[in-house]
Amino acid sequence: MENLDKIMNMTSQQLIDEILEMASVVEAILDKCMDMKIPKDKLEELENKVNQFHIKIDDDSFKYIALKQPHARDLRIALSMMKINAQLERVADEAYNLRRYYNELQITPSAIKTLHDQVKKMIRGAIDALVTNNTYQATEVIKSDRYANELNREIMKEYVEKMKNNEMSFDEGLSGIRVAKNLERIGDLSTNIAEDVIFIVSGSDIRHQSQLKEQK
Repeated sequence: MENLDKIMNMTSQQLIDEILEMASVVEAILDKCMDMKIPKDKLEELENKVNQFHIKIDDDSFKYIALKQPHARDLRIALSMMKINAQLERVADEAYNLRRYYNELQITPSAIKTLHDQVKKMIRGAIDALVTNNTYQATEVIKSDRYANELNREIMKEYVEKMKNNEMSFDEGLSGIRVAKNLERIGDLSTNIAEDVIFIVSGSDIRHQSQLKEQK
């Protein structure tokens, strides 16, 4: 009965607050994943926290929808929190997984660190847009994904050239490409979160609007 009362008294803002707590842990993983001074078990600890948030937020969102039957904006928030929850969990996975590949690199192009900084800005921008209901900021995150994609292509080209010229081993080159791909996926996930913010605020589903995508 106590748990039922808790859900019945829950507001859509509480779901957002849970997502923001989760996002802070996800950002910590992303910030530390390329710092070899940070022990791997520290990242594992943070990853476990994200997994716990993932389960709890899904559970709370399902119960909120089933028991409170929200409408309009509250329903959009609940549905979007479930999507953002999954996207944040994937960001944490991508960041955690790239550490193994990054650890194998002897040569690190500056573009990798630039891409890392770029996707950190994107996830922060998407979360800030959620907090402030700022569709303009969300749109800027979506547009900035184009730069992340360009950096990914630049990194792949550089590693391929170095492998062709025998300047590095195939294994190291492949690891570098994987790091860049992991980071590029984080940019894509940040874009998805920004799209969800626009849906919450305006009710518009922009996922397949070609005009905005062309500006990315």
